[in-house]
Amino acid sequence: MPLSRYYSPTLRAATAGLFLLGSALPAMPALANGAAPAPASKQDRLPNTREDRERAQVIDTTLTEILDFRLDIRSLIADQDGAWPRIQQQVAEYRRRMDAAINPALVAQANDFSTRPTVRLRDEAERNAERMAGMIASANVESTLAATRESTMFARYSALVQMGEQLRQLQRLYPDNATIAQANQTAAGVLAQLGSFDEIEAQASANVAARIAETRLLAPVRRDAALERSFANAFWASPWANDYRGGEIVRMNLTSSGWTVHTNALGTPVSRDTGTSFAVRAPDGKCYAVRGIFEQRYTGGGYGGSIYASGSHQEMLCANI
Repeated sequence: MPLSRYYSPTLRAATAGLFLLGSALPAMPALANGAAPAPASKQDRLPNTREDRERAQVIDTTLTEILDFRLDIRSLIADQDGAWPRIQQQVAEYRRRMDAAINPALVAQANDFSTRPTVRLRDEAERNAERMAGMIASANVESTLAATRESTMFARYSALVQMGEQLRQLQRLYPDNATIAQANQTAAGVLAQLGSFDEIEAQASANVAARIAETRLLAPVRRDAALERSFANAFWASPWANDYRGGEIVRMNLTSSGWTVHTNALGTPVSRDTGTSFAVRAPDGKCYAVRGIFEQRYTGGGYGGSIYASGSHQEMLCANI
């Protein structure tokens, strides 16, 4: 982000015009009550020449690159193939870029606070460090480690890793800054509880395996062989079954005692639905528990055929069907 963000075009033009005319800046008027204006802060009294701003540009560019670092967390949330390895690769690439950008000469320049631009950049780094430390400190480590979906755990972990990496690079740029050092301690403490990439991956795998082992079908509350066959046919006719084509429904449990009828504002029936819990064996041999809602629409003199309306699925052990 350019240093020009600190100076309005109007102020720059006015200052430049006075300089070219050889005029002195006008004296600041006294306040309305006759009191003298407040003295300028120490920072405002620091030099702020064009040369100072130009020299600070390389610091500004590096700070912007540190703070603009973003991991592709959306791909984790969407559970895209290869998202987790890609996150680790992005972290490694970021570290390499920062190794090339942050050198002793830049660090010395960034920590020379004899000019206003360098002080403002330091203040910006501190504000961001405090903000990220607050977000990291509020993370629920226990909930993250207990997540039973890999995508959820990886996304939460990666958001913390992103900020942790940014804080490490801020510390490299400002090695003696107490505010940034404290923020890094906060981040390091939370990330230590979560573990490394490999440890998070192992924890996620263990959680998923435990959930699969614990998954069971809901018990049936009634039996109706004809209705169960109708529901099985409706499931295979729906696009929801695409992931299981070539498989089979091993068991169908009716989990509602009857139908729930839905009416319009006039009280006329529109549709009716009922709940099920059934097991599907996929072509790869894995089994899944499905909680599904089947619907029949009102046709005027009765109800039409069954439609698979919605549902959720979870892998389970075939032995637990």
